[in-house]
Amino acid sequence: MYRCSTPHVLHKYQPEACCSAADSVEFVEWVAEVLGFADNVTAISQPILSETVCPICRGTSRLAAAGASWNGMPLPFTICEDCGLKYMNPRPSEAWYEAYYNSTFWYEHTDAQDVAKIERKHRKEQRRARMLWAMLSPRVSLAPGDRVLDVGTGWGFLPNTLKDKTGCTAAAIEPSDWTAEFFTKELGIERLARSIYDPSLRQNNAGQFKLVTFSTALENTYDPMRTLRIIHDLLRADGMVFIHTPNVYFEDTVNIFHPQLFGPESLQRLLAQAGFEVVWIRHSPRPGDGSVDLPSQAGGISGEGCDSPINPLRIDVLARKGVARNLVFEISATDIIARQREGLALMERHRRRARMRSRLLNRFVAPVWRVLGRH
Repeated sequence: MYRCSTPHVLHKYQPEACCSAADSVEFVEWVAEVLGFADNVTAISQPILSETVCPICRGTSRLAAAGASWNGMPLPFTICEDCGLKYMNPRPSEAWYEAYYNSTFWYEHTDAQDVAKIERKHRKEQRRARMLWAMLSPRVSLAPGDRVLDVGTGWGFLPNTLKDKTGCTAAAIEPSDWTAEFFTKELGIERLARSIYDPSLRQNNAGQFKLVTFSTALENTYDPMRTLRIIHDLLRADGMVFIHTPNVYFEDTVNIFHPQLFGPESLQRLLAQAGFEVVWIRHSPRPGDGSVDLPSQAGGISGEGCDSPINPLRIDVLARKGVARNLVFEISATDIIARQREGLALMERHRRRARMRSRLLNRFVAPVWRVLGRH
């Protein structure tokens, strides 16, 4: 088992009222403390936190997204008025993110000493891998000898599932040494690199992959346009990319490790400009455009694959390698904010009802079943 050498300070910050995006000084101090540089905030504030243009369209016209915070600390998110992407600005540096994912991210999400919790995490990731395979299997033909790559694989269960189901050769990109040791030794998945931005990837693997996957990982990348252009170079002429990512209209997962969040419009524009042609996309109607399939339980959608109800919390898209082009959707940042507010309120009402049903079942129905079970 491993222990993180980076100080764990996040537990000190409890959720509070949302802070203004202008409070960037406090944000810098917090990032500095996370990295253990609290004694020298001034020296690191510039390289850690810096202004950026929109990662998709490189636009500078943006609308502040009020109410963005994480663990009580302000996260200055904005929505691009040209393409609709929600992104953090200013944001930490690329080097900061590399250090964070390698040394801290997984330890914040999984206690390395809690074996039961790790096993639960593994079962959850295996269920998601099976669900994604059910989506992919009717649409992507993989055979022994084909190479697949999973970016930000975590524990490696998605590439392992693809390998087991098709006999393909699976590889992964993962910054964490802890999880990489698991999937290389236990699952036999090759770790190609720590980062998608490693120059050796293009040098050694150009045109080699039939499929590249991102399972809740594209939103974690520092530069999604640069990321997908690298993927474009890694794919064969008939290659495809598959992306499974949160839908910003229904799940506003604002935090330090999501520098950007996508809606269907911004994700499709990103793919088009990176040189991909969408062949299949699956997401709920935007709030206000049609009825939304709600999860059967508070935790998610029942069933697996493409015949199950659409999970409003996610966007699933499959795109093939093509030629870069511009794709524009007529939607304003103000409209995105209004629709997101409606979608988030819908999901919160659903969660409250689900919690109430669960409490009623536990209080009145479960005792009856226990009594009946004794007879």
